[in-house]
Amino acid sequence: MYHDEIGENVVVTCSIGVVFADEEREEVTLKVLTKSADKAMYQAKNSGKNRYSIVRYGEK
Repeated sequence: MYHDEIGENVVVTCSIGVVFADEEREEVTLKVLTKSADKAMYQAKNSGKNRYSIVRYGEK
């Protein structure tokens, strides 16, 4: 990506955590899913740069 202020290209990396759950699970809340996605993101970060981690809610 080109950075106008410094006049050169910079490298941007991204680690992503994704969580999904079945709709019929009543105990699933936005707060719980956000916490699980955050945990998945740190799993991705700990495995290196430019990674992703996808988990199903309730699985370890």
